[in-house]
Amino acid sequence: MSIVVTWPRTCGGVSLGLRSWSVIIRLARRPVSAFAAALACLIVQSPHALGQMPATVVLDAATMQHVDQMRRVTGQVRAFQRSTVSSQEEGWVVRLAKRAGEAVEKGDVLAELDPERLQLSLEQLRADFDAAEASRAERRIEAERARRELDRVVGLSEQGIAGEQEVDNAEAALASGEASLRRAESQVLAARAGVRFAERRLRDATIRAPFDGRVISTMTEVGEWVEFGGAVAEMLATDRVEVWADVPQQTVRFVEQPGRRVEILVPAADFVGESTEHAVVPAGDELSRIFPLRIVIDAQDTLLRPGMSANVFVPTGDVEQTLTVHKDAVLRDDAGLFVYMAVPYAAPPGSPPEMSDAFELMAVPARIERLFGLPGRVAIRPGSLPPGARLVTAGNERMYPTQPLVVVEANQPPPVDQPPSTPGKAAGSAPGADEHSGQTPPSVTAGG
Repeated sequence: MSIVVTWPRTCGGVSLGLRSWSVIIRLARRPVSAFAAALACLIVQSPHALGQMPATVVLDAATMQHVDQMRRVTGQVRAFQRSTVSSQEEGWVVRLAKRAGEAVEKGDVLAELDPERLQLSLEQLRADFDAAEASRAERRIEAERARRELDRVVGLSEQGIAGEQEVDNAEAALASGEASLRRAESQVLAARAGVRFAERRLRDATIRAPFDGRVISTMTEVGEWVEFGGAVAEMLATDRVEVWADVPQQTVRFVEQPGRRVEILVPAADFVGESTEHAVVPAGDELSRIFPLRIVIDAQDTLLRPGMSANVFVPTGDVEQTLTVHKDAVLRDDAGLFVYMAVPYAAPPGSPPEMSDAFELMAVPARIERLFGLPGRVAIRPGSLPPGARLVTAGNERMYPTQPLVVVEANQPPPVDQPPSTPGKAAGSAPGADEHSGQTPPSVTAGG
């Protein structure tokens, strides 16, 4: 059985080369359909078969700019709020509700003490309160009786029936009854306060978290006796953290300028951010002439943890030309930071000649060293890229080395900034430069 197939000289308007014909002929020697042969034609000519799926991208140029220089100082992440939770009562621990590392919210139970003694004391005080209220009712009745008796005696005295001595006795009896009533009312107040205090002590037998955070450690165990003020657990807040760093004395005046931003990098948490909520502690070291800098950071939805090392970039007051790139061009992998640079396209070895004419640009990764963040850009160390290099800022999320590029927008490099007339002028605050994460480490690196 033989199959006669008329093969076209072109496939999709593209002339078939020798390599394309060899593949199709091998398929044609087998009893395959014309549809399979046509499919082979598409596969041979498709860039996808060669791993050359083009990426639609936006480009932006690396630029030399006059910027306020930042100096890196080392620091450490600390807890914004850290507390040793203590017991306001004494007693046996009957329950330990939270352990080290567990998250808690304000009001969550950390531990419970045996409440039986406190419950019995509360019942006794409630009985005393009931007795005090009954005594007050008796004294009120007696005072009312003495008041009516005084009114009766005064009426008789006005009629000349009762004498002055009887009036004096009635007045004394009323005064005594009113005094007894006031004493009974005071006893009721004291008994009520005793009940409230006993209720508070009973509530204090349940030790609760004073704020949202995590438990660091526990200082007791079920069955142990806790004294008044005894430590039960240590916990810290996780919604905010502090970064402490030491800054040289010559940079203090720039850091303390109102609204002046500082940038924080915590590599262990893959965190890059900035803050204008910071303060220099006005007590420096007499030998090193450095001052503590305290920075408050919102740590929600981050991996920041107390004890991590941090790099803090503070303004120096100097203005220099620095190579900057768009913040969206900066990517991160396990080896560090890199960008994808657009270079003239070079077809892979063995690809059809038509492939060389299909694309103009391709992506090549280049390692960079980050210096500090700028509004919308990132300052990098010179030498890794040439000024004016075209970098991919959009469409680089799943890019791979040598991938062909289809440019939809290319931002031309702006003219080099002129240096400001007043060196050391504070730069305006703006969002810090973030790096994309989760990139597959490029297999090809290139430097400018």
